[in-house]
Amino acid sequence: MKKLRKIAMLLFAVICLCFVTACGSVEETKTGNSSSANTKEVANDYYIDLTDLGMKLTIYLRLDETGNFLFSNTLAFETNKSSGTFQSRARNTLWCMTA
Repeated sequence: MKKLRKIAMLLFAVICLCFVTACGSVEETKTGNSSSANTKEVANDYYIDLTDLGMKLTIYLRLDETGNFLFSNTLAFETNKSSGTFQSRARNTLWCMTA
């Protein structure tokens, strides 16, 4: 039951992040590859605190400028709960989890 709840919260965080990154406009470069430009725009550390929803859980997400992401349960990102890459093109964002 706890594992199912953790998976549900992780999925919820990914969906929330997709809504945040989908709000901006995209400009194509001359080469047609706007993926690296879009990843630089959203590179930062994000978190969602689910305490108000009745769960003592905070999920941290780090997005870097090269299109890599890392989920962790600590602000120092000492524990890798999941990681992978993401690409943003036009109105779509593709997430590829590797761990």
